[in-house]
Amino acid sequence: MTAPRVQYQTSDEVDFVIIGSGAAGGILAKELSTNGFRVVVLEQGPYLHESDFSHDELKILQEDLLTNHPKLQPNTFRKTPDEKAKPQRALVYGRAVGGTSNHFTANFWRFHEIDFIERSKVGPIPVPRSAIGHHLRDLEPYYTKVEWEVGVSGLAGASPFDPPRSKPYPMPPLPVKSNGVLFERAARKLGLNPFPAPMAILSQPRAGRSACINCGFCSASAVKSKQNPVPSHP
Repeated sequence: MTAPRVQYQTSDEVDFVIIGSGAAGGILAKELSTNGFRVVVLEQGPYLHESDFSHDELKILQEDLLTNHPKLQPNTFRKTPDEKAKPQRALVYGRAVGGTSNHFTANFWRFHEIDFIERSKVGPIPVPRSAIGHHLRDLEPYYTKVEWEVGVSGLAGASPFDPPRSKPYPMPPLPVKSNGVLFERAARKLGLNPFPAPMAILSQPRAGRSACINCGFCSASAVKSKQNPVPSHP
């Protein structure tokens, strides 16, 4: 059961105000609110319902139906401080309640052990790069928690490069389509290790959400099988 949405008056005092309701902001709002905090989420885009989505990905991309619109939210860009900034689409982001999770393709990968200890293994690199200040074993329980709350479809142990995990995926992998079958056969002939990608898309009905219908339009699906931090969304 989804808890009823709480609405506050502008004069009410709250504990947290979160800007943006996407994969980060939406999850953070859920964790804080279910732990007793008063939370307000601000989102510049509309609240879309299932009927507002379409399987026409070309139309969605061309008309910017799920992302920021260059005319309504114009960006300017310049290469150096001395240049005059010109209108240019420098950034594309999800503009709706649920953010970019409305149109992402739902690949749901974990980092590998090497990602946490890369500097100690290969030495410093010449370009600035953000460091991951944790070890894989520290984050593994949180990976598992998210996968089970979201409903990730995958096959634990299918990849020989997978890091250790405490639980399997909660859902079996999505079926492989014809082009995937051809790719798998070719990869195996080359001695490679193809395996089903972990996807934040339901392969079976779960918690009041329908399973994927395998339409192939993951970035603009109108089916509630794809993960979204907003419960009533696809």
